[in-house]
Amino acid sequence: MQTELDLVSTFANTARAAEAHVSVTTNDAEARTCVADILRREGARLVMVSPGAAAPPWSIGAETTGGARAVTRSPARSDRDELLAAGAGITVAAHAIADIGTLVLCASDGDHRLDSLVPPVHIALLRASAIVPDLEVAFARFAADRRFERHSAVTFVRGPSRTADIELQITIGVHGPRALHIVVLDDRRS
Repeated sequence: MQTELDLVSTFANTARAAEAHVSVTTNDAEARTCVADILRREGARLVMVSPGAAAPPWSIGAETTGGARAVTRSPARSDRDELLAAGAGITVAAHAIADIGTLVLCASDGDHRLDSLVPPVHIALLRASAIVPDLEVAFARFAADRRFERHSAVTFVRGPSRTADIELQITIGVHGPRALHIVVLDDRRS
């Protein structure tokens, strides 16, 4: 069985192999600074923030987005136009699967899957303690916490969006984000 440290390292390496950008942070303030730096580098001026990302420990909001305008998604209002104009979407991953470098995102009324699919840049926030070694362990956790019953959709994300034409020419970002940034908060010591 892999140790937790090995899981973080394995996940980071396999996610990077799928062209995701992975940053491992040691505390919530460092994670917020990392998000702000990513948004500045990507040039995002409008950011859609899922409710999970706006809540602690992440607390992503206007003061933590590096000058970008942050809109926290709400089922109570229509934010379709803002979503389509957003340069980045920030979500929280429920789990990650180390051996295949894949995030598991769970949609609900508050956390909509479009936040990870529509903007050209997706920033996924992930607790290190939510990384599991493989798909078998992931599905066992899903069954134990009844995840498939509690969420309207479960999405597996591995790297930026890719598509290929009939000649197998790969294109990045046509049907989803062109960039995936994963910010891992090492919460294993807390």
